[in-house]
Amino acid sequence: MTDGPMPPDQATRLAADVLRLRHYDRRFGQVTQQLHETEELKHQFLRTVNHELRTPLTAISSYLELLQDGDLDPATGHEFLSMIERNSDRIRELIDGLLLLASLTTRTVTFEPGPVDVAALVREVVIESLGKAWDASVMLTAHAKTEVSAWADARRLHQVLSQVLDNAGDTLHLSIFDAMGHDTAAGLTATIAMGACRNNRRQGADLLAVTEAIDAAIAEQFGGTRFATGILADLDIRTGALRWVNRGHHPPLVLRGGHVVASLEAEPDPPMSLGMGACTESSHYQLQPGDRLLFYTDGVIEAKSPDGHEFGLERFADFIIRREADGMPAPETLRRLIQTLLDHQHDHLDDDATVLRVEWQTQRHHRLLT
Repeated sequence: MTDGPMPPDQATRLAADVLRLRHYDRRFGQVTQQLHETEELKHQFLRTVNHELRTPLTAISSYLELLQDGDLDPATGHEFLSMIERNSDRIRELIDGLLLLASLTTRTVTFEPGPVDVAALVREVVIESLGKAWDASVMLTAHAKTEVSAWADARRLHQVLSQVLDNAGDTLHLSIFDAMGHDTAAGLTATIAMGACRNNRRQGADLLAVTEAIDAAIAEQFGGTRFATGILADLDIRTGALRWVNRGHHPPLVLRGGHVVASLEAEPDPPMSLGMGACTESSHYQLQPGDRLLFYTDGVIEAKSPDGHEFGLERFADFIIRREADGMPAPETLRRLIQTLLDHQHDHLDDDATVLRVEWQTQRHHRLLT
């Protein structure tokens, strides 16, 4: 080893090696942190599933024990059987949600389109829903005598029709959520939000109470480190009266006669999971026959092209209005919107893009096109 300055090329190589080692050290720390976070998410997920499964199973077990005692009057026995059915449905929906979440996370969700007789499928779903309709004093009739052929995924279509009937009545319940982040934790946050929303709505909670239940459910799992924005709304399908609560989400739009006639601005309450609570009462708006409601997430209006241009709210609304002016059905309009968003971003989605479209009509029979 000789004294004197280090040759420039040797100094350059040494500096490069030091930088490389620092990079690997930093990367190792990041990977280790990600592994810890993934492990914690796994435990949180298992705790959630354990809680969501154990609660209805415990209820079912309790009701069965009371029924086996045989000391109940017929009315009470019938009520207990109804509770068992509702808790069984809750378990089934949780399992369906878990399977869907797993397939979305691993990007293995598949559709199996084929020839479907929609009329026969409608009759099947109606028959399956007769018990619940009877309990709710609702009469269901399927006016579908002739075959209606379509090319679709029969199982997914069955799920959609079942959800439509589950929401049947004088009030249409609407909700849209957008969870923080784009990872597995975001998927879990959205799943918790949807589950808490559905369970509390079915227990008769009002809009504000449902948002508070969602807030508590997400906070219980993530301790305030994750949150979700959202809008929950109730639409009276007889009168067109709309009530909604906004928890930090983009305001819905009202379309009428080929124009945006209202942006349902209301002072938004904080996102759900922060424990700050809802500060405002639900807002109100009166729809007119033929009005369309548009709910959306920021993945639609903030979709960016490679040169940084956002898709934008004005372009989004204009796209929907133009397709409707062409007489295009709602499903085809939304399919083309998805393709347009993909083209705008060169087939690279930076955020999830969700759109909910509802049209209110008042005729002899109400029609809801979503």
